[in-house]
Amino acid sequence: MWVWLAGAVIFEALRKGPLPTVWVRYSLPIAGIFILLAGLRFRATRQEYDLILGILLACALYFTIIWAQNTNFKFPVFLQKMIGLAAGCSLTLYLVHYSIAVLLLPRLDWINPIAALVVVVLLSNLVALLIALPTEMQHKKLALKLRALFA
Repeated sequence: MWVWLAGAVIFEALRKGPLPTVWVRYSLPIAGIFILLAGLRFRATRQEYDLILGILLACALYFTIIWAQNTNFKFPVFLQKMIGLAAGCSLTLYLVHYSIAVLLLPRLDWINPIAALVVVVLLSNLVALLIALPTEMQHKKLALKLRALFA
């Protein structure tokens, strides 16, 4: 519930209109500070669903969005394709990430907590991609088949 609430707060805060220039100018470094603090919090607690960790990540997301909305930065085409690929399996990632984290994190307690989190994130994304390629990422083809079937 807290994640959804944080998203709603971010949405409302961003919807209110333009921010002072100082917030825009320093938004990316501020986001970096929140990410660093989140990493330190995770290292201390090893709890990926900790409320304080969630608040820190929500703040990082807020300032990253501020930066993204106020910049002309263009990602390289390769990175744009990677982002599109990741977005194409987001539902599957949402469905599998928790199970993978619960399965792996206790078994990775012998390595650095940040490294364990990176392993879980990368493996969750890989598993989601492998599942989504023949399923979620084929939704347009499925829709065409269903339309033809019921037309």
